[in-house]
Formats: sequence, C-alpha cells, structure tokens
Amino acid sequence: EPSKEVITINDYKNLINLEVDTILKINIETNLNELILKTFTTIFSLINIEKVEISWTHGDLQEANILSKNNEIKIIDWESADRRFHLYDYFTLFSKIRTNISLKKSIDIFNTKYTKDTNVIYLLLIEELRFSLNEKFSLNFFSSGKITKKLCNDILNFLNE
Repeated sequence: EPSKEVITINDYKNLINLEVDTILKINIETNLNELILKTFTTIFSLINIEKVEISWTHGDLQEANILSKNNEIKIIDWESADRRFHLYDYFTLFSKIRTNISLKKSIDIFNTKYTKDTNVIYLLLIEELRFSLNEKFSLNFFSSGKITKKLCNDILNFLNE
C-alpha cells in the first residue's frame, strides 16, 4: 500500500526536531550538538515551500544493499527504514553518496540527472543529516560523531557557496 502523504513544512520540522532532540540527549559534546542544530536551522531557514511529501523509505538504499541472483532482486539492510522526504532513496542510490564521494559531487550528480529544485536539495540534506544522526548515534553504531561533524561542515560549506 502506498505510504506517501503530504504534511506541512511545520509538521515536518516538528517531526525532525523531536527526533533530533531525542538523539542529542545521548550526546554529551556540546560543540557538536550546537553544530548539528545550527545546520538544521540553516537548512530550514532556506526552505520556501509549505508542504512536504513523505513516505516510508529504506533509508540506506545503495548498490551494496541490492542483491541480484537468477533475475531475482532483494533489498536488504532495512534497519534504517523510516518516514522521510519521499525522494531520499532515489538520492542515496543515484547520487552515489554512500560511495565516499563528496557531498557536493553527490548533489551535482543528482542535480544533473533529476532536479535542480533547491527545496528538494534542502530536504535531501536534512534527510542525509538525519540519517547520519540515527546511524552514528544509535546504540548499534555509536561513534564519536566525527562523521556527523564532517557532514554538518560539508552541508554548511555547500550552502555558503
């Protein structure tokens, strides 16, 4: 059954803020928390739409999570599935962001093939940061936040270009 729904940008922001607040409560590095909040605030300040389409997404759709054998395809590694901006899986798969290329290069790839709509790019940046927070600060994948810090800096640099 299709899961796409349209919500207001304020409801979307509230959904993100609730999740971020919960995640940041487990992180004790104040400077990183401030950087994460600054990054979300900056992106949200640039968005000029009233509605956002969200749906259930895989969250980490990349070639490594697609198995093919005898003309049968299976998608694996669903622990990041969640309700997100509906184009996020397209972005993670087709932009090659999970192949360790730069954020800017990933966005350029996506822009060239799919859209140059800045609001779409901003929503994808929010979702990428959201993914990083959930991945890097979960009990399963807890790390020092170095990757999330780099992502925040990459996003802010991209937005300032």
